[in-house]
Amino acid sequence: MNCMLSRSRLTGIICGLALIAALASAWSVQIIRNGGAAMVAHLQPSCSADNSRLAGQATPQQQRALPMLDSLFEATNDLPDDLTKVYLQRRIADTLWDYDESRARSRFERALLTANSIKAPPGSLPKEKNNLRVQYRGDVLASIKQRDPQLAKKLALDYLDKANPDIWTIELFIDVDRQYATHMIRHCIDTSNTAWLDRLLRKLRATDPISADDLFTHALSVAEQRSKEPFSDFGGLFRYVFPSETGNFIGFNLHADTSPAKPELIKRFLDFGCKALIQEANAIEQESRKNTEINERSGYGYMELQMLLPFFDQYAPASAAKIRARWDEVILNLRGGKEHIRQARLLFAPMNTQEILGNAEHAKDEIEKQVLYGRAAKQASTEGDFEEAFLILSRIPAAIREDLEATIRAQAAKAAIARSDVDASLSYAKGIEDLRERTDLIERIVRLLYDQKDPERAMKVLNEALEIAKKAENNWLKPGAMLNIASAATLLNPARGFEVMNQAVEVINNAKDFAQNITDFDQNLLLLAPIDFDRALMLTEKLSGKESRLIAQTAVCRGILVQK
Repeated sequence: MNCMLSRSRLTGIICGLALIAALASAWSVQIIRNGGAAMVAHLQPSCSADNSRLAGQATPQQQRALPMLDSLFEATNDLPDDLTKVYLQRRIADTLWDYDESRARSRFERALLTANSIKAPPGSLPKEKNNLRVQYRGDVLASIKQRDPQLAKKLALDYLDKANPDIWTIELFIDVDRQYATHMIRHCIDTSNTAWLDRLLRKLRATDPISADDLFTHALSVAEQRSKEPFSDFGGLFRYVFPSETGNFIGFNLHADTSPAKPELIKRFLDFGCKALIQEANAIEQESRKNTEINERSGYGYMELQMLLPFFDQYAPASAAKIRARWDEVILNLRGGKEHIRQARLLFAPMNTQEILGNAEHAKDEIEKQVLYGRAAKQASTEGDFEEAFLILSRIPAAIREDLEATIRAQAAKAAIARSDVDASLSYAKGIEDLRERTDLIERIVRLLYDQKDPERAMKVLNEALEIAKKAENNWLKPGAMLNIASAATLLNPARGFEVMNQAVEVINNAKDFAQNITDFDQNLLLLAPIDFDRALMLTEKLSGKESRLIAQTAVCRGILVQK
């Protein structure tokens, strides 16, 4: 198990701081033109369906939409066996459940078969192929669980590899059969299949902290007794004791966050960590007898150490002193070790903004100075002082600061939205070059203005964003941007939502290399369908791409059929 910062991520930190025709026969709809007015006529279902029990319950629109689900599901057979096909089949089955549970179960089982037939891209390893299968299968089972936990359990057992249970199946069992889930987790620990252990234990802790702590203690005992890579195991267990949404050490704020683990568990874990880190230093010293240069293991290891030491300083200061002394001793004996220690501490040791700025001012090397300014700007944004962050960024050449500035600007806009500051959020958002990211923020701002009951300003902001998006290059970012704007328009005024969706459809049809997301139409067409089912359906017919059309049509049906 290894949840430590990857080498590439560490390098990144340094560098960052440095059916119209095709579906006509399958679809149960036909477009009829009559005197210039378009209307939709519905044929019989392509597959026989017994919805008689809904005769007195389903609305006329729902009775029209239900037969379409059969045609949509059969149309997915022409799609390649991939994520889109699995997710479409899963959504259709879920939509059908409230109306025909038996058929929905059958559809879910077909989706599972599709997931199980997934093939990995050419050149992938067999393990990657299997991971795709079990992940997509797990997603389908998770949807079934929401409808019928016992059915999900039965189907999961049918597919379960008891000798090597996968994370998605175990996560499902944590919800439907906790006792069996703990049995599987213990088996994974005993067989060293612990790549996702911290994630499983954190999920289990939410409902059964006693069992989660017991399993963590067991994992720690196993690691203490037979681990060949204690440094890696320490990293793999780290987030259970110090949870981090970022997936690494810097995501846990020692000043503001509190570990959910008991004090005795923290102590035992850090005792293990101390031994693991000392052992890693000893191994590096052994290697240095053949090569005295700073290499990947010693170089990156010492940088990781700078992010780990604060946890020992706070919870186990005596261990921190031992670790620091031993590693410094080993690194100093390597060629260039003294300089590496200096640079690693500058880049990774905990500091506040002013401390980092002071180091930048005293840096003699220009590259080092720019990297430290970048770190200071990032730290200022982390502390919530965005104006200070931008002021610091101004000291870095524009070409170097571009990516970091965009990241901080987006953070600033989101923070302003969170505190309901429309003016500040707009100011930050308008400076973001990435079209999709900017319109995503604009959509959030429009929703904020809607909540503040200021529809006039909201529409003005939306129209300005639309004009910018329409003039943008028609690349893979533009369709997503137009869909964001259409979602905001739908919220403000359904008629305007239809207008913008029509423009979004044209952009989607003309875009190159655009990957349609399964939920792209959930905040626009899905919401517009109950208002004007025929008009929403006709918009989907304009989509030239088969996958896009099926995704959109499924969203329209869900808009009519899913119970609010």
